[in-house]
Amino acid sequence: MEPYMPKNLLVWLALCLSLSSLAIAGPLEDGRAAAGRGDFTAAHEAWRPLAEAGDVNAQYNLATLYVRGLGVPEDTVEAMKWYRRAAEQGSADAQTKVGAMFGTGLGTGQDHHQAVEWFQRAANQGHAAAQLMLARQYFTGDGVLRDFILANMWANLAAGPTSQTWIIPVSLEEARNLRDTIIRFMTPEQLAEAQRRASEWSPKPER
Repeated sequence: MEPYMPKNLLVWLALCLSLSSLAIAGPLEDGRAAAGRGDFTAAHEAWRPLAEAGDVNAQYNLATLYVRGLGVPEDTVEAMKWYRRAAEQGSADAQTKVGAMFGTGLGTGQDHHQAVEWFQRAANQGHAAAQLMLARQYFTGDGVLRDFILANMWANLAAGPTSQTWIIPVSLEEARNLRDTIIRFMTPEQLAEAQRRASEWSPKPER
């Protein structure tokens, strides 16, 4: 399983560095401005103290610099550390990144059980990419008991209008293809149950 890393780096950075829906004056915005003009060293200098002080947006953005080697030497272990700190504060984007890194072993030992746990937390919040990743885990049985009902339910949600794509884009076509593939392994009763669960599901943001 590959972590979600869009090939177009400029688009990916623009998405990653606009995590907050509210513009926050001060070092966080200074870092974003620096990143926008390609000065990632200055962005790192602006975000590092904020990240160390516990700012979730700065932690996520700092991890992004380390995972891509922008303004700092590429260091996936350091990236994992900061993604995880943001994830522990409830960031669904960071939780999805942590899950993907555990799934591949990038910056940490490979651990599918941990991957499932982090995907689950983000998926519960309505994160479409995490929902798709979780659907794959249930379909393949990596890190969790194979369960076609849950796999189909999560793939349905990833492909549905209630999903929140947030920072990491999810391909609706990919989610729909996975959902349709899973259906081929299901009984009509299982499919009906999966659809019922998907229709009754609602996001539960972490506090």
